[in-house]
Amino acid sequence: MKKIIAVLLFFSVVSAVFAVTLMQGVTNFRDQPYWCGKAEIVKDGGKNVLKLTATTKNGRTFGRAFAIYGTKENFLPGAEIVAVAKVRGQGKFYAGILKYRPAVGAPVTVEGKPVELTDTYQEVKFTYPLDAFYDKIYPFLQVQGEGTVFVESFRLEKIVDDSVKIQVNTPMQVIAADAKANAVEFKTSCKNSDINIVKFNVKNPAVSKIKSDKNGKIIIPADKYPLGTNHVYAAFKGVGARSFVEVVSNDEFKKTDAYARQIKLNKPVKLLVLGDSLSDFYRGYNYIDRLAFWINKYNSGKFTFHNAGVGGDFLER
Repeated sequence: MKKIIAVLLFFSVVSAVFAVTLMQGVTNFRDQPYWCGKAEIVKDGGKNVLKLTATTKNGRTFGRAFAIYGTKENFLPGAEIVAVAKVRGQGKFYAGILKYRPAVGAPVTVEGKPVELTDTYQEVKFTYPLDAFYDKIYPFLQVQGEGTVFVESFRLEKIVDDSVKIQVNTPMQVIAADAKANAVEFKTSCKNSDINIVKFNVKNPAVSKIKSDKNGKIIIPADKYPLGTNHVYAAFKGVGARSFVEVVSNDEFKKTDAYARQIKLNKPVKLLVLGDSLSDFYRGYNYIDRLAFWINKYNSGKFTFHNAGVGGDFLER
């Protein structure tokens, strides 16, 4: 009986970690004029595969192909990105990633450890831990020195630990430019753990760590934030939650605050929002969230809403 229980526990842990596929296939890869290499789709064994051949430029010989794919992902510190390719050919091969931070032009290049190619297709895997916050990650393939690689399949994945739960208890604040924001609170299932905290406005995100307490509470102390929409993440093992601190001019804050003071709710109000992208986009800090903040500021907890907006939809539907 003890052996059976041990096996069940083992599988329950493994099932908590799963891969989110970000990109799959080889047709998005292209060579670039500022790199060496020629990339083309060819037939190999009756299948369409990517053929990447090394060329020489400015005394360097290699082949690199780069892929852009559509994504709305935010890549949080503590997550892992995995690239898996099925390849054959001559020379040494690796996959890498280009990591982009918000409002920073040049990416950070991360290269995998090269593997020796053979005439037989083999599956190779490259893992890249993330140490900061990134809003774009694009993969590239490279053959080292003289050589040619045939890539039958490729996928890019984000590894997520589904056993980690994080929720935000302070969803949004609106504050004046000369004021400090209140402390931001999160709750996590990971107790006494070093949680990654990411703060950014439009500049390079700042990453720090705060230890959750014995109950899983995370408190980010009161602080000043720059004008505009500030994103505040708590993240662990690729799972995160986000709070917003909206900083407005002192004059705008005073005017809106004066209106909010006049709203008196005698009983709880629940609002259902039907709309298009104006309601659906920028959840967490759009006009609905701001309305909820201001009404609840002087009617604590009496105003709640459900946002049923659908981007691109029409109200008649």
